[in-house]
Amino acid sequence: MEFDRQAEAFEALGYRLAALSVDVPERLRAARARIGLRMPLLCDVTREAVKGWDLYNRRERGGIAVPATVVIGADGAIRFCVREGMARRLRASELLAWLAQPWPQQPWREQPGAVPGPRGYWPGWRAWWRALRR
Repeated sequence: MEFDRQAEAFEALGYRLAALSVDVPERLRAARARIGLRMPLLCDVTREAVKGWDLYNRRERGGIAVPATVVIGADGAIRFCVREGMARRLRASELLAWLAQPWPQQPWREQPGAVPGPRGYWPGWRAWWRALRR
């Protein structure tokens, strides 16, 4: 996984990586070992976080998380969030370049040749309030 290989570059900018899944811990442990991931894999088996963030697809395989990349600042505020497709994902190098910009960063815009479309998702305060209060 490209993001896992770039973990040190993210850490140099002050960010740590983690992945969130609706799968049970046993399944994630097996996948982590099979793929060789080093980043933490977080389990949302109750699907509360992905529902609160509007990243839940209840129509597919009994309910799965929508692929997304989210950057949360040290203060807990979302700095970046983009919903992705199963086949079209944000490249780690693109996100690193965006994060390296002077703050405040401009909203994410698709660059020529970038993988994802410009469909960003910025949850409203009610969605975050529900997700954080559960």
